[in-house]
Amino acid sequence: MKGRPPARTLRDSLAIAGTRGIVQRFMNTAERLADFAIVGTVPIAYVRIRYAPEILIPAAEIPRKYRKDIERLRFICRDASASLELWLRSRHGTWRFFRIGRDTVVEIDRLGNPAGDPSAPQPFKISPVAGGPATPSVTPAGTPSGPPAESMSNPGT
Repeated sequence: MKGRPPARTLRDSLAIAGTRGIVQRFMNTAERLADFAIVGTVPIAYVRIRYAPEILIPAAEIPRKYRKDIERLRFICRDASASLELWLRSRHGTWRFFRIGRDTVVEIDRLGNPAGDPSAPQPFKISPVAGGPATPSVTPAGTPSGPPAESMSNPGT
C-alpha cells in the first residue's frame, strides 16, 4: 500500500496509540518515514501503519513482505529511548504489531511489550466517556470507565 493509510485504519490505529501516550501525526509527504509518533512515554515510538492482506503469515515472513516499510523505519535515528514499529491491519480489523531493530523484527502486543510475555500489562479497552471530551478514556478490559454518572451531572458539587 502506498501513501496514507485508509481513514478507518488510521482512526483505529490512533485510538490504539492513544492508550500508550500522546500521538503526534506526521504530514503526508513522499519523504514520510513514519505515520505518527507516540510521545510522552519511554521509549518514544515511531509507527508505520500498513494494510495486511495476509495477516496470519508467520512472523518470520514479515521482513520479506514489508521490506520497504522496514527500510524506511530504519532511516530514523534511534537509541534505547526510541522504538520503531510496524503495525499491520487486516480488512477485518485484526492487528499485528512489530518492533523493528537494527537486524531484527520482533512481534509485540498493542502496548509495545513482547508478544506472549505473561508479565506484560493486561490489554486495555477504549471506552468513550458520556458527556466527556472526544478523546477516549482507557480502562482495563471489563472495567467501567469515567467518573460516576452523578459526579458528571453536578460538576461543582
